[in-house]
Amino acid sequence: MNQKRVFVSSVMRDFTAERAAARKAIETLRHFPVMAEDFGASPTSPQCACLEGVRQSEVYVGIFGERYGNRAESGLSPTEEEFREAERRALSMLCFVSKRKLDVDQKAFVDSIKDYEHGKLLAFYDTTEDLKDQITRGLNDMAVHASGGVLDATGARKQFDAKLPRPARHGQGEPELHLAIIPEQQVDEYFSPHDLGDEALRDRLEQLLFYGPQPRLFNRELGLQRRDGENFLQLVQGRDNRSPDLSMSLYSDASIIFSCSLRERERHGTYSAIRGFVVDEQIVRSRLAGFFGFGEQVYAGTASCRYVNGLFTWMQLDQMKSKTLGRIPEPEPNSFQMPSHSLDDPICIPAEPQRIARKELLEPEVLANDFLSRTVRKFQAAGGYYVPR
Repeated sequence: MNQKRVFVSSVMRDFTAERAAARKAIETLRHFPVMAEDFGASPTSPQCACLEGVRQSEVYVGIFGERYGNRAESGLSPTEEEFREAERRALSMLCFVSKRKLDVDQKAFVDSIKDYEHGKLLAFYDTTEDLKDQITRGLNDMAVHASGGVLDATGARKQFDAKLPRPARHGQGEPELHLAIIPEQQVDEYFSPHDLGDEALRDRLEQLLFYGPQPRLFNRELGLQRRDGENFLQLVQGRDNRSPDLSMSLYSDASIIFSCSLRERERHGTYSAIRGFVVDEQIVRSRLAGFFGFGEQVYAGTASCRYVNGLFTWMQLDQMKSKTLGRIPEPEPNSFQMPSHSLDDPICIPAEPQRIARKELLEPEVLANDFLSRTVRKFQAAGGYYVPR
């Protein structure tokens, strides 16, 4: 088992027994406890030293008793400051809450954790012995899930390239959008072959695609087809003249790949000249937001994905050599001048897969706007962004 630096966060006063139990659990599994009691003299404040301890750790263990603690200048208690820093750093997180009655501020803090349990373990304890046993189990389970190693951006790109549908499915010259979410922590099977073949999983994914939070990725009026691979489940929606192909692939390692055509030659049943040459940025934004929201819903509803926290995400635009990006006005112009560009094909946003914390999927519109802004600036820099005149 690889030794991890495990930061222990709690109030200090009257919590000696709980902190000793945490230390024993961590050392039993031969990890290294990072605890305020062990910090030496420092030119900075004790809380600055603690936050630095969080940054230098790989695992966060929060122990939350009856008291919230005194508030710092930030308006948060030192314990909550440490928790939020661990969230920002996308550390693996184990949180343990006393079953005793919590004070008002502590209850509000714990309730905020319950609002976002995904990507962390949240459990409740009775005694210090119970706490020690739960920390031991949590760290052991985490180690089992972490046995596959950790991806970097280069590894995430290789995974994306290997899983991307090839050759292009939509015909020569049709612009395509490909999106990926790939867990940073590699596990062979977040989803077993049995899971991928289970009708309950297929039904859940279908419900999310057809009836989940908007913007939705699939049109429920068109139905879908299922394609099974050795290590993935793919749901595909066919197209007619008005609807592009869509595919969503879920892999055993919890990677999610979404692909679609961006062609839109008709608008409201009428032929659109401009849409044959300009990809509407609002369609790209909608697909991005729908994809990120879908990804969070998949992970949130899967027990085996509870430790999925750090992620890599990436976007590719294919077959854009004879197309450009822009905001198409209403009503659409009868004539237009299309700018040209010399961008490479495919266009990758960003240049390498971007690491995000799982919590960021809870705000899909924010992520979508970030990716779209990067894309727009890329086309603008190349002189290929369409601006209505």
